[in-house]
Amino acid sequence: MPKKTCELIIESCNDYVIAVKGNQPKLHSHIQRIAALRKPTSRIVEIEKTRDRLTTRTVEVFHELKGIDPKWIGVNSLIRVERVEDKRWSKTSTLVGFIVCNNGHYEWICGISWVGRFCEKA
Repeated sequence: MPKKTCELIIESCNDYVIAVKGNQPKLHSHIQRIAALRKPTSRIVEIEKTRDRLTTRTVEVFHELKGIDPKWIGVNSLIRVERVEDKRWSKTSTLVGFIVCNNGHYEWICGISWVGRFCEKA
C-alpha cells in the first residue's frame, strides 16, 4: 500500500492496520528488529488445537517507532504476529508485521487477537 494512501486515510479521520511483507523490506526488518530488542507494550498468546495440529499465535504490540520513515503518516504502533503450527509430522513458523494508525482508539488494539487470524490471510 502506498504511503500516499496512508495520508488519505488519516485525512479522512480513519484508522488503518496494514500488513508489512517483503515488498517493504526496510519496514519489515525494522519491525523484526524492534521485536527482538524491546519488550512489547502488550502481548497475547492464543493456542488452538485441532485434530492433527496445534497452532500457537503470539501477537505483540510495540510503540517504539524510531527508524520508521516519517512518510508513513500516522503510524503509532507496530504489531508482530508469530504463528507456529505443529503437526504430527512437521513444524512451521510464520512471522508477519503490521503498521497501525489508531487515532487514539487504543481499546481496539488491546483486543488484537483477531489480528492473528487476519495475518493468515495476508
